[in-house]
Amino acid sequence: MANRLKFVLVCCLAGIATSSPATAQFFGDTPTPQVTADDPAVITAEELIFDESRSLVIARGNVEISQGGRLLRADEVTYNQQTDIVTAMGNIVVREPTGELIFADYAELTGDLADGFVENISVRFSENARMIANTGFRRGGVETEAERAVYSPCRLCEDDPERAPLWQLRARQVTHNAEDQNVYYRDAYLDIFGVPVFYTPYLYHPDPTVDRRSGFLVPRFGSTPALGQFGILRYYWDIAPNQDLTASLGITTEQNAFLRGEYRYRFQDAEIIVDASANYSNRREDQGDEGLVDIGEGFRGHIFADGLWAIDENWRAGFSIQEVTDNTYLDEFEISDADVLTSRVFAEGFYGLSYASVEAFEFTDLRTDTAEQPLVAPWGQFNYVGEPGAAPWDGQWLLNTSVLALTRDDVPADLDPDSLDGVDTYRFIAEGEWRREQILNNGLVTELEAGAIGELYWSDNLPNPDNPEDREFDSFAARLIPTVAATASYPMVRQAGRVQQLIEPIAQVRATGLIDNDGVVPNNDSPAPEFDETNLFAESRYAGYDEVDDGIRLTYGVRLGHYDPEGPSATLFLGQSYRTAFQEEFPPGSGLESDFSDVVGQLSLQPFDGIDFDWRFRLDATNLSSNRNEINLTASNDWISGTVQYAFVDAQAGTRTGDDVEEFFASTAVDITQYWTASAALRYDLQDSETREVRLGLRYLDECFSFGVDWRRQLTDDTDPESGDSIFLTIEFRHFAEDAVGFSGGSVF
Repeated sequence: MANRLKFVLVCCLAGIATSSPATAQFFGDTPTPQVTADDPAVITAEELIFDESRSLVIARGNVEISQGGRLLRADEVTYNQQTDIVTAMGNIVVREPTGELIFADYAELTGDLADGFVENISVRFSENARMIANTGFRRGGVETEAERAVYSPCRLCEDDPERAPLWQLRARQVTHNAEDQNVYYRDAYLDIFGVPVFYTPYLYHPDPTVDRRSGFLVPRFGSTPALGQFGILRYYWDIAPNQDLTASLGITTEQNAFLRGEYRYRFQDAEIIVDASANYSNRREDQGDEGLVDIGEGFRGHIFADGLWAIDENWRAGFSIQEVTDNTYLDEFEISDADVLTSRVFAEGFYGLSYASVEAFEFTDLRTDTAEQPLVAPWGQFNYVGEPGAAPWDGQWLLNTSVLALTRDDVPADLDPDSLDGVDTYRFIAEGEWRREQILNNGLVTELEAGAIGELYWSDNLPNPDNPEDREFDSFAARLIPTVAATASYPMVRQAGRVQQLIEPIAQVRATGLIDNDGVVPNNDSPAPEFDETNLFAESRYAGYDEVDDGIRLTYGVRLGHYDPEGPSATLFLGQSYRTAFQEEFPPGSGLESDFSDVVGQLSLQPFDGIDFDWRFRLDATNLSSNRNEINLTASNDWISGTVQYAFVDAQAGTRTGDDVEEFFASTAVDITQYWTASAALRYDLQDSETREVRLGLRYLDECFSFGVDWRRQLTDDTDPESGDSIFLTIEFRHFAEDAVGFSGGSVF
């Protein structure tokens, strides 16, 4: 027949079974709809013949039979109504509802295509994993068994398809069960480039459709100065669709055995994640001038826990717990490089643009020679943001209120008079502001602000202003700080073909009420100002409320831009402020200690596609010498990428060290071939003329296998981790022993 025919076989091919849907994703997915055996089958062919004498239905020429999600294609298909056998010949392809494809030259199957015999069978799973055998059997529509078969997710060589893949599993018998989504092996060998390297009488692993399954993960091996040589065995337990556990057992030559587990649980409207570890090894303790001193073996460990609960459409609550037994534990086991651990409980509400919260914090400082961290409980906030135009003169109302309690331990006997150790502070703040933004007809953009901050402080154990040695001084302070400001900018844009050019001068006048602390308001949240182009026009250059950026201030700047969507682009910002009639002094090195501030700015360049240059700077107002430089250059193309960073910050009073900081960092990654990548990184302390860290890495990655070796040499003044060489080895067999492994910025365990 010249034309293709379509015939609906409601009876003879009805009842094709389907396998179970794939395992759901973590936290739940919409399940795949089941297909019933009563759904009709559809056959399409170029020629369709009914042989009533032999009870045969014969379809020839691009035959397609589909039913319930399963599709059979072949050159010729014969169906025997008496025996209920389907015989397919030539270029056979069966597409299963679960996604895999079965190829064969000849097949005899039952009418529902669920059982039968297949010659020269090849099964292609998702992500191109393959199983190949001379003969195979179909059972129950869910199981495919192959004799003397080979399984591999590796692509065959295009130039020599007969060459063995990078790795393969070769077995006397291989069975794929689509219902439990496993691949089973009897008398199996693991071949690397065709050479057997491992034998097991029995083995199974999840098929490529599985996203989560209990089982052992890829072991990890390596060496660090603190741990010595280590090996880690890890097991993943898929407890339920909404919870799982990853457990690790590590053996080290320097720090004994190590246990770690990460548990995740998801409720309907909440989630909890717990990460904890335990170890028994030598501990070190900070002994002041003697540094870290061994204090003998003992229990060591950590616990990080996070939880979040969506109470309703406006409110949510949560917690974060970070605790550790000693200051060096996290560094030694490379669990975290945090300097300060933060534990927090909170509840917060969102109402349009407005926000309310109540929370409590506990801080654990892991650094040496640091001040005592306070307990913050409670800290309540309410921030109201009105609708633009709803306030008088088309303005907008803003209201911020907060209540804060900071408590510390009792005052030490040998306390530095300038230290805040032992000082307790209770604070209430209410800030109201009227604001109006407007664009005039001539293009001038204006913003007007008027507001005031009211503050109440109660503090005890403060140094007595008249006698700093006296720490029994209690104080009550009330402050009212009014502020008004006017900001104007005039963006001028010129279009030249596809290029757009911008010149935008900006100016602001701000007046803030004069404040003199006189030592009665402890400086808890404003130890040092941060001054750069991002906060040049801000109401205060301090991060908090305790110190006040008072007086009259004139701030001015200009933004220049050249934008070419198909060529080089650049932006430049320069700005400065002049401050007069002020009471509070900024600390030396801040860039704000003089009437005229330092000149701050940022230059961003994209000269070519793939190259980005960013320079943030602060220049001395008198001689334009550099007080701060941050340079970041990134470049990439099809085979190489790299980053160069340079940072210089002049010494500033109020910071932790009070010293100059100057550092250089460079990293690169080069694609040597399609599959091999080399990487390198260097961190150099220009202030002390010392190399701090060197990293080298080599990676092989293709569709079925990855291998990596990373070497790191760390040379640091920090007490921990110890300086020395670290080596990390990673190996991954996709779909067989699979896990993403990496040490850069992550945990060894």
